[in-house]
Amino acid sequence: MSGQLPILGLTHKYFFVTQQDIFNTFHEMYVNGGPSPRKVGLIPHELFIYVDDIEQIKKVYTLPSCNDRPSLYEAFGGVMGMFSSNGALWKKHRKLLNPAFNTTVLKSFLPIFNDNSKALMNALDDHADGNEIDIHSFMAEFALDNILNTSMGFKGDKHADKRKEMLNHMTGTMIVTSAKILHFWKRIKPILMLTEIYKLEKKYFDNGMYKIIKDFVDEKEKTFDIDDVSEKPQILIDQLFKNRNEFSRQEIEDEIFSFIGAGLETSEYSLSKAILLIAMHPEVQEKIVDELKYVFESEDEEVTEDNLSQLTYLDLVMKEVFRYWSIITIIARYTTDEVELGDCLIPKGTHIIIPIYEIHRDKKIWGGDADEFKPERFEPERMKNIPAHAYMPFALGPRNCIGMNYAKKMFKVVMAYFFRKFHVETSLKLEDISLKFELLTKIVQGYKVMITKRDFED
Repeated sequence: MSGQLPILGLTHKYFFVTQQDIFNTFHEMYVNGGPSPRKVGLIPHELFIYVDDIEQIKKVYTLPSCNDRPSLYEAFGGVMGMFSSNGALWKKHRKLLNPAFNTTVLKSFLPIFNDNSKALMNALDDHADGNEIDIHSFMAEFALDNILNTSMGFKGDKHADKRKEMLNHMTGTMIVTSAKILHFWKRIKPILMLTEIYKLEKKYFDNGMYKIIKDFVDEKEKTFDIDDVSEKPQILIDQLFKNRNEFSRQEIEDEIFSFIGAGLETSEYSLSKAILLIAMHPEVQEKIVDELKYVFESEDEEVTEDNLSQLTYLDLVMKEVFRYWSIITIIARYTTDEVELGDCLIPKGTHIIIPIYEIHRDKKIWGGDADEFKPERFEPERMKNIPAHAYMPFALGPRNCIGMNYAKKMFKVVMAYFFRKFHVETSLKLEDISLKFELLTKIVQGYKVMITKRDFED
């Protein structure tokens, strides 16, 4: 790729740049890079290769020797939950926690998603006057409430006083983590300790989120009784405590941190991007409302498993949101053995970068309209022409996102309430939107919309 320097590689591109510049650099790697796989010098002392061939990506996702996370994930402040752990530890924890996200448990979350969606609609009611708001702040609180209610078992608004504090800490942890991922020298402890990022890490990780999580676990330890827990799958916190002989206290805290952190960020921004995209496409909004009117009799009717399954167009919209503005920009893997990709033998200890955002927008895969927002592209007939491994919003293979179905269900429930209750518009133009890399794919201009009340039953 152009711009690579001897020894330094592309490292110089990460000095004194914005997160928007980083996103554009990843785009350059895709457009101007050459055949796959190819070497990219992201960090001087480590080997990185860039893989954007679909068959090679399929191989990376399925080979056990490509399951590990690379050193980039050390940026998560030593958190060793499923998100960043490797090898036997990851396999054991994934197996023990999979039941917390099975179909039966997810069905039990539906009343919670309903209640929190209604609370969100009530909060938005006060702003349904056509004036501009940033929808993200509302979606962040909504997502956090769902996560605390479903994973920690909190009832109603218990610990609501901690909500703003937790959101502030999570925003801070993402700033710290992004800085450490983009600037490898900030992952070297002696250098890190000389930077402002170290102070922020102490503030938001050690004295912030971890302190709150430790308090949550202390509270659970006082009330947990193994005799009260059935053999059936449990929510996350109970599944952790039910298998207490398999998890240390630190591992319990790490898993809770991982789920809150990953679940909150992905949910709040996916929902915000969806509202903004739909506001930019009134014809899509109209089709959503038409379907909702067909399925629901009133704006307040609760979402059930039955009517959720009837929202087929909303399902297409959800999939297109996840494609168009991908949840994550890239995903990384680490080889624990030699791997053959194409004509290349990739050595053990190599970092593999998969450009999810770019694959999702590739016109060779998705057609000439890949840069347009068109939910209909996910109709079964059209998807027959799309390679299975070209769509990966939650990654693929054994290390895919454990909360994938959780996120999809929450998305459809809240959208079913929102578009029965409100009409949404925006002054932002799609062509003026800029994206930035901050672990997730985020929008520079924010998520500014205007909402007004809808007469759903008219």
